[in-house]
Amino acid sequence: IHVTDGKVTGIDLAAGDHLPADAVVAAIHPKTLLGLLDKTALRANLRERISGLEETDGVLAVQASVDAEAHAEIDYNIYRLHHNERGLIQDGVFYQIRRGNDQQTNLLSIITRSLYRDWSPWENTSTGKRGAAYEQKKQALAVALLARAAEIFGPLKNLRILDVFTPLTLRDYVNCPEGSCYGVLRSSRQLLKIASLNNLPVGGLYPAGQNALAPGVLGGVLGSFNAARQMVGNDRFAREFRSLL
Repeated sequence: IHVTDGKVTGIDLAAGDHLPADAVVAAIHPKTLLGLLDKTALRANLRERISGLEETDGVLAVQASVDAEAHAEIDYNIYRLHHNERGLIQDGVFYQIRRGNDQQTNLLSIITRSLYRDWSPWENTSTGKRGAAYEQKKQALAVALLARAAEIFGPLKNLRILDVFTPLTLRDYVNCPEGSCYGVLRSSRQLLKIASLNNLPVGGLYPAGQNALAPGVLGGVLGSFNAARQMVGNDRFAREFRSLL
């Protein structure tokens, strides 16, 4: 992203082409954005503040097919939270069963927390090239999670594991540092750092996505609305938005 006199002037593509632009929407992680800007585009203390942002935890997810007759689709999600002796939640698991593409199978999804550091032996590898030990660890964790799922849904008939992904998968596919599931951590410990993301001193650069305002799907929508509002102005945005209601 090219910046001249504090304003966006264009972008360079990976293919080598240059596109002139006076507005760029950056729906990417702020730490990734730093790598696209010249070091002089932002003050050193601001760059340090962004690069030091704490991330939300990553996840381990299992996708498996199960017999549709034995395990019917459910129209709600199941959360199982487990606490320690002091009553503090130490881990939790998310379960979902959705209708499959055919009448014989449904899709069982399981998601639980997985720390980035737990996958440090493969930190410098890329998807599809992590080796047998990585696959074995994924498989073992998936089998353990499926055993816990059987305690809820009963013996999983015609079970077939379709996919297992880790924080490294998220990191590689969506370019999210440390494979964080919900981007930067919204915490009282870093309120000022988070506030900096919505006040970047670069004209024409508009942060969007879940890191702009809030995490998750809702955060992604709100971040997009906020970028559009900044580009067209408050009055026009309000007018156009009301016309859709």
